[in-house]
Amino acid sequence: GAQDGSDWANALSGLPSVLERDTVYWLGAGNYGSYTFDDRASGQMGITVRKATAQAHGGDTGWNATYGNGQAVFGPLNFTANRYTLDGGEPNGIRTVGQMGTKATVRAAGSYLVFRHVEIDGGLRKSNGTQTAGGCNGSNVKGDYVVFDRCEVHNIADDGLGIYADHVKVLYSKIHDLHGCGTDSRCSGPCYNGHSDGLELSGVSDIELVGNMVYDVNSTAAIFMEDFGRGGISNLVAYNNVFYTPTTGITVYLKDLNGARIHNNIIWGKTQGNRYGGLAIGKSVTDLEMYNNIMLNINYSHLGARYDPSQHKLDYNLFGMINSGEYQANTNDLVGNPQFAGIPMSSNAADHKGSDLTLEAFTTAAAQVIDTGTTPGGIPAYDIVGKD
Repeated sequence: GAQDGSDWANALSGLPSVLERDTVYWLGAGNYGSYTFDDRASGQMGITVRKATAQAHGGDTGWNATYGNGQAVFGPLNFTANRYTLDGGEPNGIRTVGQMGTKATVRAAGSYLVFRHVEIDGGLRKSNGTQTAGGCNGSNVKGDYVVFDRCEVHNIADDGLGIYADHVKVLYSKIHDLHGCGTDSRCSGPCYNGHSDGLELSGVSDIELVGNMVYDVNSTAAIFMEDFGRGGISNLVAYNNVFYTPTTGITVYLKDLNGARIHNNIIWGKTQGNRYGGLAIGKSVTDLEMYNNIMLNINYSHLGARYDPSQHKLDYNLFGMINSGEYQANTNDLVGNPQFAGIPMSSNAADHKGSDLTLEAFTTAAAQVIDTGTTPGGIPAYDIVGKD
């Protein structure tokens, strides 16, 4: 038709180079290439780019059901301006794929961005220990007030989400299959290093992590935090998450952190005697609360710190093991086998590869933790699958 975007019979041939504020752009299934979102601001008016589905597609004139089938696939995306919503519909109707050597498949330099039902695929490919395709990180977040809602980040050479800005929320998303492929690992390639962190935090405040699953991380951790000269981390909220690294013992690193509420999570790494812990707590960690978590154990010695009961308020947690010289059980803590239904308990790393955990399928069968938690001060009274 006229290709003026007035309806599906006259659809645009692709996203125009300049987008209009206060406008929704509906996408049919197909390939759209790379794109930079750099449109001039107009007050607080935003722009929404949304995958059309059979249930919601903006209008019926010229609509064909095939437009709703499949994904709208992009190359790397670059957000340099503010106030965009990228909505893939349900489930994950928008997919963005990394290209060789790009630092991030999604570069979120703008503020007030929302990514909903978006699949961020690093596109990693390897041959004989050398990276042959794909970007380095899933997304680097350098703008404030960014939300990832029900997204999937996977097949990444380095980090899933690098968070270097304030007021960021990661909600009900999956981050998995991070391969640790970089300049100092067995897999050579253009990426910065051979460490892979599901979530890397540095110099940020007001971060909210709710209902996520971070798993199949080759190295180093599901969460890694460090000031890197940016300053510490403050005001972290993390509840109802599963953090699982099958080939490393330490799953979460807490360092340079002031003010954290970590409740109702599973923090589990490779079971390997008492060498490492599921959680490592370092120096300069203050005002920490941890209740109702299932953890392998807590290691203070790895980062040269000590348990401080005046700053570290831990209780009502289940530990797989308690090691000598590390955190010891508090009054209401439990020690035992959590009897996971969805996480292998074997110390054999080969048993953990290719996991495909889902929020719906993940449960624990541990009778000893039922009705043993606590819920004061805003701690959720439900678990990751919404059960009391």
